[in-house]
Amino acid sequence: MTLDLLARYAGGALAVVACFGFIIFIHELGHFIVARSVGIRCPEFAIGFGAKLFKFRWRGTEFSLRIFPFGGFVMMTGEEVESTEDSWHATISKYLSQAPFPARPGQLIAYLDELVNKTADVDKAQYAEVREHLEFSPEREYKSLPDVEGNFNNKSIPARIAVVVGGVVMNFIAALLLFWFVGLTWGVADAAMVTEPRLAGVADKSPAKAAGFKANDTIVEVQGQPIATGDDMIKEIARYPGVPIHIKVERGKETRDFELTPNVMAGAIIFEPAGENVKVWSIDANPKSPFKVGDVITAVDGQKFNGLPAFVDLLRAKGKAPKVALEVTGRGPVDLVPPKTFKLEPEGKIGVQPGRPIRIVIVGDALGIVTGVDAGSPAEKAGFKSGDGLVKVNGRHVFGQSDLTEIFAALENKEVKVELVRGDDLEELTFNGPVGGFPALGLQLQKVDAPLVLSYGLKRVGMLIVQPYTIVWELATRQRDVKEVKDQTGGPLMIMNMIYDVSAKGLPTLLYFVALLNAAVGAFNLLPVPALDGSRLFFLVLAGIRRKEMDPDKEARIHYYGLIVLLALVALISIQDVGRIFSGTSFFK
Repeated sequence: MTLDLLARYAGGALAVVACFGFIIFIHELGHFIVARSVGIRCPEFAIGFGAKLFKFRWRGTEFSLRIFPFGGFVMMTGEEVESTEDSWHATISKYLSQAPFPARPGQLIAYLDELVNKTADVDKAQYAEVREHLEFSPEREYKSLPDVEGNFNNKSIPARIAVVVGGVVMNFIAALLLFWFVGLTWGVADAAMVTEPRLAGVADKSPAKAAGFKANDTIVEVQGQPIATGDDMIKEIARYPGVPIHIKVERGKETRDFELTPNVMAGAIIFEPAGENVKVWSIDANPKSPFKVGDVITAVDGQKFNGLPAFVDLLRAKGKAPKVALEVTGRGPVDLVPPKTFKLEPEGKIGVQPGRPIRIVIVGDALGIVTGVDAGSPAEKAGFKSGDGLVKVNGRHVFGQSDLTEIFAALENKEVKVELVRGDDLEELTFNGPVGGFPALGLQLQKVDAPLVLSYGLKRVGMLIVQPYTIVWELATRQRDVKEVKDQTGGPLMIMNMIYDVSAKGLPTLLYFVALLNAAVGAFNLLPVPALDGSRLFFLVLAGIRRKEMDPDKEARIHYYGLIVLLALVALISIQDVGRIFSGTSFFK
């Protein structure tokens, strides 16, 4: 193993520890700052768990770094039912129960010192602990002993709400500052899923599985057509429903050739051959359809057929019909109705999933947002409009002007297909690439400047805050499939692997990713799930509305069982993460 490789592993591992430690530190620091500002005693602030690597004491709090840095906590007096700090209550009562309240911290310190000078038997450690607490308590007038004790549960509901949300607010602030720092120093960063022809998975009992395809194979040709992206792969295979095709694959350093016949997808249902008939192979993309896996189809709108190619011909003859009746053995005619975003037109499917790594790009010149179109230019003739957001050019994602300059340099007098967002719709423009490349196209793009960076950072944090709730809503209203969310969800292991991967992309990219994680951690913690900050916030708001707090023991049990369920879920997700990592699936491109 070379020194360069060792440095790469060591640097990546250090990046994982540093990023996790920073996010945890920022979150706990938010809780700590607010807690101390409202007078809550915080005897310990720890980053990590397990044995202490080092520690120091400052302003009444012991700060420590533990051997396992993936976690942390701020201990607050009275926050947990099992840790009510009875010994602290007894200690402070011993010295201040007869103090002349109301009083300010300085007056209480004077009273304490005078009391100790008059008392023969004094526990020096207890005296120092009480005096230190008073010395660093907020400067105000305290009305009673419970008021000055610093117990979390003795504070007002608004004060406790502020403490609970302090961690996530600090995560959001850190994310915003990092977005701004990266933007003002290097340029606006953006991330998007891109597809690559390297296979992330091969479905069981699929044509690809039967032919011998494996995860991590890279498809380089379909019927002699070179393949550059995952989108190219899907579109090219789609052209051959039920027709034998030749596919060339790279596996490691080897090149292999495969012959296979794709299944047929129509109306989001996938069909496979069954002798003279066909049968339903999958309904995953259209689970609400009346079809079932294994249904045997014998006719299309009453017309019998012989074999899969004939079935395809009958479907094609229906053109853009809104539905078609398929004769199902034992059930009679059943309507095949395409859901939104799908069509009845048959497409080829072989049961492979392209890799979808994340591409993070730093754009320092101009974003792919049209701010103006030159009069009489090729762009005006092609149909571009101000406000268009450019997404892809000939299947390749574009982020900014540098991408467009590179792509158009190779497209002079060649067909160009631009996918763009116009309002709430997706549009596609087709034209010939102008001589002279992108500068000759006649498009003005959104320049990257300070106002854009500042507004972009705010918008990005706002989007990340609402994203978890949007996903929950889409799942509840069945706008999004559970399997899709599961496939896009990862736990701590995946996040660590992603940090490791992105650490090799440079400091700007790493800082941008840490900003994303900070906002994501904050948003996740706000979910009203037991054991998370959102759940504690929910109970406090409920107590404020009812003017009656829940029994502390009951609330503690809810958080305890919620934590068990949460840890079990993390364990299950981690098993999925291990499979991804050991399969060699890349997260970044």
